[in-house]
Amino acid sequence: MDYLSELPHEILESIFSHLSIKEAAATSILSRRWRHLWKNIDYPILDIDLAALISISSYHNLGSLRVRSEIPRLVSTILDQHQGSTIHELKIRFPYHYLAQFLGKIDARSLVCWIKTAFKKKVKNLFLQLNTLGGESITNACSFHTLPSSFSSLVSLHLVALHSLYSQTLIDYFLLNSPLLEVLFIRRCCGLTNLKISCLKLKHFTLTDTSTECLEISAPNLKSFNFRHKFQPTISFKNVPSLKHISLEGFDSYQFIVSNLNSILDLLTQLDSLALTILGRAYITSSPIINFPILKNLKQLHLSVNCYSDLVNTLTPLLQAPPELLKVSLINLKNGVYPYARWEAALNSRYQCLEVVEIVRFVGSDEEIEFAGYLAENAASLQKIIVHAHESVHSDGLLRLERRLLSSVELHII
Repeated sequence: MDYLSELPHEILESIFSHLSIKEAAATSILSRRWRHLWKNIDYPILDIDLAALISISSYHNLGSLRVRSEIPRLVSTILDQHQGSTIHELKIRFPYHYLAQFLGKIDARSLVCWIKTAFKKKVKNLFLQLNTLGGESITNACSFHTLPSSFSSLVSLHLVALHSLYSQTLIDYFLLNSPLLEVLFIRRCCGLTNLKISCLKLKHFTLTDTSTECLEISAPNLKSFNFRHKFQPTISFKNVPSLKHISLEGFDSYQFIVSNLNSILDLLTQLDSLALTILGRAYITSSPIINFPILKNLKQLHLSVNCYSDLVNTLTPLLQAPPELLKVSLINLKNGVYPYARWEAALNSRYQCLEVVEIVRFVGSDEEIEFAGYLAENAASLQKIIVHAHESVHSDGLLRLERRLLSSVELHII
């Protein structure tokens, strides 16, 4: 006797509401009764993963190109049959390899319908990963003008791999019509060469792996900005009085800071946290920068480097700039160092507030050990050094580091 199948629809739907959509959809293989039951569940968090749907369809021998091309329509069906009045979080994810092989073109009208449904269901957190990167993978892009105005429920927006024909249009739409938007995450979206971000309530903004060359930000409540790019862009901070954290990675952002020091001086002095990358070795023979501003509020400094010899001329001004610096993190990008760094000649300050030093991808070189030892001796408040050891590090390197440190400094190896 199959007692589970004998349960009323209401009880089964209550059970399904505690499952992910992938787990619920998997029940459709059990019998005809179960095949469509999962589509009617009131999910407070609705995560529609194309890979999961195609995987489930294969159990029914529905893996043909014709059926798989109907997957976007199935997404619309799931959304239309949602019984609840609200969806707290909606994710629609299209992995690229499935899209390219099975789906062909995506009709923009489907995307517009999904956004309209998110609007009607008062979605707070919206995640769209479409991976429509090909030049012929979108049709009817003109449908975007029918999107509803005042998406007042939206608080968090993640956009991943949008097509160049509409990425700018969608971003502009959400910025203009989402008055409560606080979190904006954009990754691998094409067509954003010149991007302007203007949003009153925006607090956290992340932009990674795009082709952006010029970026302008005006967000009076913005607290954190994370940016990753292979090439140095033009970044203009128009109105960001609340900004406390900046992370600029992927390109030589230390050089960007130095080149724009005068124009962003006020911005730097208000920061609590700063993350930079230095990729070249242009500073090995140059003199340390002596006019770096006093960063009175900076508490955390993260620096990604190719080689430690560069740090002689980068850390000198950076470590001296923030008088209340609490934590320094170094990320070794190349898993190696060069034997040119001389800390004792370049760093001659006392760091009264520094409490934590973190070294990521530690390889056990003399330069790394000497640097950690120098800070241990010159930071009166230093409590611990955290080491994220690289897989190639030998035990003797960690042992030499431990011997180099003062007994009052704890060593944490991860």
